Amino acid sequence: MIIFLGDSITELGNWKTLLSEFDIVNYGVSGDKTYQIIDRVDELFDKEVHQLFLLVGINDLGENRLVTDILKDYAKLINLLSNNNVASSIHLVSVLPIQSNLWDKLEMTSENIINLNSGIMNLSRDNNLSFVNIYSMFTDVRNELKEEYTTDGLHLNSEGYEVYAQEIRKYL
Repeated sequence: MIIFLGDSITELGNWKTLLSEFDIVNYGVSGDKTYQIIDRVDELFDKEVHQLFLLVGINDLGENRLVTDILKDYAKLINLLSNNNVASSIHLVSVLPIQSNLWDKLEMTSENIINLNSGIMNLSRDNNLSFVNIYSMFTDVRNELKEEYTTDGLHLNSEGYEVYAQEIRKYL
């Protein structure tokens, strides 16, 4: 079994169709933040999971949380997943860019997304996990989410999910 864990970006992905040859279970919940996933991750402790893909963080920024606080929660979440042997392979997926003119939140900036992704990449390295950098596939020259991949400046459209799934396929 392969688990996709995260927020609305995960939940809205039709993974069973996009990656139909794999046994995928979607544990994405719209609006989830890192600390909320920490609170519900124990649901996964008794599952037989081969791989887990984690994508979360944009809603934390939308709640005006600091990158340092989000990364502390990421570290807690990684420890919970690792210490409870949730999956034989854990992949941390980069947070996607946004179209900042459509999302007017204090901490939800391109700079903070870049800094958060840098911290997530460091956590993956420090914990011997893989880092799936999809951020660069979705950015334009202004570090904004490419128009052709979004429905609202934050969430992906079907073309965006196709690009995301093609990258994930490399890890399966």
